[in-house]
Amino acid sequence: MSSSISALKLLDLIQSHRVTAVIYVAAKLGIAELLRDGPKSLDALAKATGADRNALGRLLTGLSTVGVCARPDDERYSLTEIGTALDGAADHSAKSWAIFEGEMLSKSWNGLLESIVTGKTAAQLLGLNDSFDLMSRTPENVRIFNAAMTDLTRLVTPDILSAYDFGRISHLMDVGGGSGELIGAVAKQYPRIRGTVLDLPRCAATANDHFERVGVSDR
Repeated sequence: MSSSISALKLLDLIQSHRVTAVIYVAAKLGIAELLRDGPKSLDALAKATGADRNALGRLLTGLSTVGVCARPDDERYSLTEIGTALDGAADHSAKSWAIFEGEMLSKSWNGLLESIVTGKTAAQLLGLNDSFDLMSRTPENVRIFNAAMTDLTRLVTPDILSAYDFGRISHLMDVGGGSGELIGAVAKQYPRIRGTVLDLPRCAATANDHFERVGVSDR
């Protein structure tokens, strides 16, 4: 027989989608960027975001509850260490992933019941081959997806570079390499290696721009 404690724990799990929603809205409003240089008042944040003051106050309370923000005093809000990763300019940013989760992934999970019952993905239920075909219908979704993949790759790339010696390889191919984040990092660390990204044509411009920025476009 379940106890009230276990029921409350289950309730927390059931309501966890709200945490995703709160973080997503913070990412879209640029809360982390606004708090990058230090604490700000609710009035200052409301003016900068154009959001309703009272509604923004409730959002900031939610962000403080989940550990993204803090209140150093009664008047101001600041970022926690976790919250700094919501800044798009952070070295280990997860902002693009938060937007991807909030605008694309969380919506797709609404169709989970039908997928489980039929054994078909959301794309297949619409008569398409896979989720990439579905995503390609909306160019903005492609941009959001690529940005999220870049965030995720940047988070794991240091571990990959420390775990494997790419110096023994003369030419490395990243299949499904998207924007070229991983290949770019490998090529930058190993000046003799040549790299290839194999992906859909829609990724080419972003990847080439990235290679130019990190100085490896000639390889």
